Amino acid sequence: MDQTDLIIDNQLEPRRRRVIDCWQWLAAAFALFRGAPLAWLALSSLLIVMTLIVMLIPVLGAIVSAVLMPGLLASFVAAAREQQNTGRTPQIADLFAGLRHQPVPLIRVGLYYFVLMTVVMLLLTQLVEATLPAELLAKLNDPKTSPEQIPELLAYWPLALTIFASLLLVYSSYFFAPQLVLLQGLRPGEAMKLSLLAFWRNLLPLCAMGVLGLGLIVIGSLPWLLGLLVVFPVLMLTNYTIYASVFEPNSTIPTGVSA
Repeated sequence: MDQTDLIIDNQLEPRRRRVIDCWQWLAAAFALFRGAPLAWLALSSLLIVMTLIVMLIPVLGAIVSAVLMPGLLASFVAAAREQQNTGRTPQIADLFAGLRHQPVPLIRVGLYYFVLMTVVMLLLTQLVEATLPAELLAKLNDPKTSPEQIPELLAYWPLALTIFASLLLVYSSYFFAPQLVLLQGLRPGEAMKLSLLAFWRNLLPLCAMGVLGLGLIVIGSLPWLLGLLVVFPVLMLTNYTIYASVFEPNSTIPTGVSA
C-alpha cells in the first residue's frame, strides 16, 4: 500500500484493484445472472421502470428519485450478495429490503447526494456564465444550435474538464455509499467519505468498466435491442461484484491480486 493511501477503518479498507479486474467483475456478474436469469431480468426491469415513472413527476421527480434510489440500489446489491453466498434466488420483495430495514440512513444518502449535486451544478452554472462570452452563451441557449456547430467551444476545454471533474467528484461520494450503509451499517456521512476514497483509489479499473459497459450496450442494441435483456441486468449486477471486490475480502467474487 502506498504511504499516501488514507486508511479510514482497517476492517473496511478499500482495496486497490487492477484495470484487468473489470473483466472479473463482469464475469462474476454474468455468473450471477446465469444462475437466476428471469429473476434478475424482473428485478432490473422493475427498477428501471420505477425510476423512469418517478422521473416523469413534474418538479418533484428528481427529488423523489434521489431519495428512493439508494434504497433500491442497495437492496439490489444485497439480493446479489445473498445469491452469491447462499444460492437463494432473488425475489421481487428483495428490491425493497433496504427501505424496510434501513430507510432513514438510505434516504439521507439520497438527500445528501441530491443537495451536493444541486450545489455543484449551481456553482458550475455561475462559472460557465462568468467564463464564456455573452454571444457564445446566446448560441448555447439557442435550441436550434447544437454544440457541434460552435467550434469556439474547443478553446474552453479547461472549463469542460473542470465541469466533468466536479460532477465526477460528487458522484464518487455516492457510488459505494448505499451498499456501505445497508451491508456494513455505516452512517451516511461515513459511507460517502469511504465511497469517495474507494472510487478514486480504483479510478482506472472503474473507467475501464465504464468503457466496457458502453461497448456491451452498443453490442446488445444491435439485434433489435434484444441483447439488452441480458446486458442491463448484468451491468446492474456489477454494482455488487465491484463492491465485493473492493470491500469484502472474504467474498467468493474473484478479485485477483491488489496492485
